[in-house]
Amino acid sequence: MKNRRLLFMMVALCVMGAMIILSGCGSSTPGIMTPPEQSAEVDNPDMSVEQYGSQSHPDIIEQAEQTGVGDSSPPPPAQTPAEEVVEIFTPQIPANAEIVYDGDDFIITQTRLMSFHPFRSDRGEYSIPSIAPPIVEYSDGLLRISNMITRTQGFMDKNGNIRIACQFDDALCFSEGLAAVKTYNEWTGGFSWGFINTAGEMVIPAQFDDAHSFSEGLAAVRINNEWGYIDKTGEAVIPFGKFLGVSIVGRGFVAHDFHDGLAYTSYEADGRTYTCFINARGEIVIDMRSFADRGIHEASDFKEGLSRIGSNGRMGFMDTSGNIVIELPEEIWWGGSFSRVHDFHEGHAVIMTSGWNGYVIDKDGNTVFSLEEAGRTFGVGEFSEGAIPVRSNESEQFGFVNTAGEVVLPFVYRHAASGFHCGLAVVNTAMGTSMYIDVEGNSILSYSTPQGGGIYLGNFIDDSAIAIISGSNGISTVYHLQILRR
Repeated sequence: MKNRRLLFMMVALCVMGAMIILSGCGSSTPGIMTPPEQSAEVDNPDMSVEQYGSQSHPDIIEQAEQTGVGDSSPPPPAQTPAEEVVEIFTPQIPANAEIVYDGDDFIITQTRLMSFHPFRSDRGEYSIPSIAPPIVEYSDGLLRISNMITRTQGFMDKNGNIRIACQFDDALCFSEGLAAVKTYNEWTGGFSWGFINTAGEMVIPAQFDDAHSFSEGLAAVRINNEWGYIDKTGEAVIPFGKFLGVSIVGRGFVAHDFHDGLAYTSYEADGRTYTCFINARGEIVIDMRSFADRGIHEASDFKEGLSRIGSNGRMGFMDTSGNIVIELPEEIWWGGSFSRVHDFHEGHAVIMTSGWNGYVIDKDGNTVFSLEEAGRTFGVGEFSEGAIPVRSNESEQFGFVNTAGEVVLPFVYRHAASGFHCGLAVVNTAMGTSMYIDVEGNSILSYSTPQGGGIYLGNFIDDSAIAIISGSNGISTVYHLQILRR
């Protein structure tokens, strides 16, 4: 009996041990059996949670939710970065203007200003005082115009509005905010020159017998036969009669404007007349008598710090201190309607030798390139924005070269008068077309010459230009062209 109780107790203990072992399976209690190592980490990322079956574990489900594992639905398509939207700025177009060129970088608009016949007042009320040089262009945003009936002058803006009524017997273009105008003087009973502002107000009373435009804050004016210089208040800062001006055949003595701080003029001494350069205080800075032993008698206004000087057929350049910095070896003709030695533009000057042959020098007097050696000749232009038009002797066509003499646009144009302005140059073709081209030679805006008529295209200045189309009937239409940058 005792043995049977012992056996029964041993069987009960075995059963209880087995139950304890079975109840411990899957427990996370320390010291109790845990799932295999893989149950805490997903070996196959493509396997869903359901595929793991009994290997499922709260830690596995949490990780699967974080990584997207276990979602049986197809993954969402990969999102491509959204393309950057570049907003193109469209400039505001005036109501009375039309777009004649629409490019990626800029727009050109065209506004009709007026139509006129130069000899018939019934074919247009207003006209341009002069189509021939000097070049027709805006100054301070205003264009000088003439009334065909009254033969008086005024000013028009770029939209074709009369800003200053035609009321002056004569007028110069605006410069530095003021324009010289000629009007009736009640005190003298004659006509005198004064100065108006851009509002048309007479800010310096009409009292002068002649007047120049303001340059570097001063304007040359004349009373009787004496020249002086006034400031923008009308005060004479260089007294009348102190200097004579420069003698011009058929015009007597005429004052020169200030350039690079100096004005070319003359004075009397010992019964003779001597030329000189003065500063804005009326002091002689360069007395040309100092060059008398070298036979130098002529000079020009300063341009880019240098003045052309001449001595018995020899030419050179002088700086603003009166030093001769460049002497040209050739016999260069001095006089006539134009000089064989051109002013400096963008650090380069054209020197003409014979005919239209010549070469280009820098400010050290070094020859940069010769056109004659390349079989080319100069036109009438100067360097502008790094290029100048030249003519091929072989094809008799014009092209463009840079300051190194390299051809940048081929010789395919019938004529080209100047370099680039605001990125555009005016050229003419053999087909009678006048056009603006860009620096790559692309035609930006072109006009066909009317039969029996003509075309004038002005250079762009401050993104504005004037175009004049003349028909065979003698009527000319004036357009304002405006570049609007994007």
